[in-house]
Amino acid sequence: MTAAPPPFPHQAPGPNEAEAYRMIAELLARTRVWEEQSAYLTGALAEAGGTVSNPWVTLTMLGGRIQELEFTDKVPGASPVRVREAVREAYARAAALANDAVAEATGRVLGPEAARAIRESVAPEIREAAEDLPAQDPPTTGWPAAEVGQADLDRLDALLDSIDTEALIAATDPRDYLADLGYHEVPHAASADWQADLDREVAAITANAEGLAERLGAIRVERVASTCAVTVNGHGALLDFRLRPAAASRSAAELTAEFAATYEQALAEASQQAH
Repeated sequence: MTAAPPPFPHQAPGPNEAEAYRMIAELLARTRVWEEQSAYLTGALAEAGGTVSNPWVTLTMLGGRIQELEFTDKVPGASPVRVREAVREAYARAAALANDAVAEATGRVLGPEAARAIRESVAPEIREAAEDLPAQDPPTTGWPAAEVGQADLDRLDALLDSIDTEALIAATDPRDYLADLGYHEVPHAASADWQADLDREVAAITANAEGLAERLGAIRVERVASTCAVTVNGHGALLDFRLRPAAASRSAAELTAEFAATYEQALAEASQQAH
């Protein structure tokens, strides 16, 4: 029985084996840098946040969600409309701080156009809130080298000295690097033109990601408690907040605790709908 051809066509190494080693080493080195940059952006997203205070509330965001919201003693008995406005204003400003930090980090890796796209992708009220806020410094923890250095290539060349280059090329499918992005969830078939095949896979993954973002944005979950109602979407964004009549007789600490519980319940339900 004839063995099936590998799923991805490969060129056998040319007569210049040293050049083949160098090319593989550079690919692996650049892959390492890409992985470091991806880890940096993931960390930047998790760390991005900010704290905003006004006379009614102090709100802290982290990783794109409200980490803490604390009402002040002015809230019990205050106008529900004014408190709603104060919460929405604080949320927009905190979200603007977080989004700007993500944009700055992304710009370091992907360039200013990517940073601009992130700033423009948020809701209008968040963009408006960002206009009078100072620019945020991107996280520096885990920031990788921007370029592949000669030391990387020399070290990887040394590791490759004992490798059968032809076997390595025949066994390695570069599309495996896309597995974490959902490559294996995309229907695909290899063709003779590997670059065109890879481009199609990347386009399909991008379309899947865009579709997921739209579905998450379309989710609306409202949870109603005795003192408040909270509305979120599939991304975890706070879409609306309102006090109910019972809030007038509760303390600031009680209102803070009930908001936290209601917000978490809304997030959990939105997450279930997303899956």
